[in-house]
Amino acid sequence: MSWVVWRQHRTQAGVMAAVLALLVSVFVRSGDRLANAPSPFANEALARNIGNLSVGIPLLLGIFFGATLFARETEQSTHVLAWTQSVTRRRWLASKLGSVFLATLAWSTVLTIAITWWAHRAYDGSYEGIRFDTQDLMPVAYSMFAVALGFAAGAVLRRLLPAIAVTVGGFFAIRLGIELYVRERLLRTTVLVGGPELLGRRPGGWVKSIDIIGPDGHVMRGDIATPVRCAQQATRAASDACLSGAGFRARIVYHPASQYWPLQWIEAGIFVAITAALIGVGVWFVLRRDA
Repeated sequence: MSWVVWRQHRTQAGVMAAVLALLVSVFVRSGDRLANAPSPFANEALARNIGNLSVGIPLLLGIFFGATLFARETEQSTHVLAWTQSVTRRRWLASKLGSVFLATLAWSTVLTIAITWWAHRAYDGSYEGIRFDTQDLMPVAYSMFAVALGFAAGAVLRRLLPAIAVTVGGFFAIRLGIELYVRERLLRTTVLVGGPELLGRRPGGWVKSIDIIGPDGHVMRGDIATPVRCAQQATRAASDACLSGAGFRARIVYHPASQYWPLQWIEAGIFVAITAALIGVGVWFVLRRDA
């Protein structure tokens, strides 16, 4: 069975291996230059753009491996031949799922090692934005989720193009939904600060919002009418201290630097749970449908 699975998916495997090799080589070469560059961001726009694009690799895995895993079999009716041989449907399915998910785990692990190594040379200590999505646990969790989504879509729809469409749409919908509505509410900290920190960042954290609270205790919108004496201060620190003395405060909502790994584990766990549920749905449809 393993040889059959390899023959069926060797084209997809070759394409993804080439993409992975290209990304890793770019990260390694640009990472070496970044480590020795006086300005880490100098002349590295291309590498950073590729780093941003790497967030789409899990989706490619979902299309190439997940959506084709069962949908292509049913479209070409090759599953009928497999199910009428001595190999049982359960063994056939277990072999295909095991091979594909092990390959996905291996490729996504190599990718996340390369991009995490590169990102530590390209960025500062904060983890805001796409940096969180492309480092450490998240590429692996996203990849497993995308492949499971493609498999479930193919098992339910039994047609390749509709399965690909559902994989693409579902991947972005669930990813963005969790990012915008779940992650935003996880492990956040809100502080009121004044003095030199009035408009400052929290070191190494992920700032979500900064609101200026006026002396009356309300959030100030639009242009902030600051006292003239504060605007005339010679330095930013002196101006902030003056504003603090006048009763102004900054309300900062952020993910502290200390919460990076807890946030990674929580969100990765969410995607692992979704992956398990999608695999269960796909297996149920495959085992209970007629050939």
